[in-house]
Amino acid sequence: KSMPICWHGSSKTVNVCYHADDPNVGLSLEENKVHMKVRALRSSFVSAGTNDFRAEINVEDLPEGRSMEKVSAILPHGFELLEIDPPELPVVVDSVIKRTAGVNIVTTGSPAEGVTLASVTGDMEKVELIGPRSKVKQVTQVIAYVPLTGHDVDFSQRVALLPVNKQGRVIDDVTTS
Repeated sequence: KSMPICWHGSSKTVNVCYHADDPNVGLSLEENKVHMKVRALRSSFVSAGTNDFRAEINVEDLPEGRSMEKVSAILPHGFELLEIDPPELPVVVDSVIKRTAGVNIVTTGSPAEGVTLASVTGDMEKVELIGPRSKVKQVTQVIAYVPLTGHDVDFSQRVALLPVNKQGRVIDDVTTS
């Protein structure tokens, strides 16, 4: 007597990973999730964990700019990939660059009552911006917000240096040094 083999289907949504070895290249995915439909024996589903299903994009030797790249599924033993959606994702490759920008000190709040602000100075007039070319190009200035509220004597304070665009929005993935 033969016993029928029962296959079961399932679908998973997983994050897409990539590995970039070159520190002088910035990579970003415009989307980072794919939906996979798989099938396997029921016993395989019981033993497989969520982290056993992965999706990767090979980013080796990609040219600078935006391109559509194939997503590869990594599945546990015994699973068959039926579908991956989307099969390709947009990848943006940017060279990492450095450039200098001036620091603009902006005071917030008011000093204690009866105290007049004479001046505000910073240790740095200029900083180096480091990040993907497309992001660094968006930076129009670096702002250092200095809170004055409640101060009644001379003070010194460390504040964040924020790389911002012309709309005043902080640009992510750009560091200052």
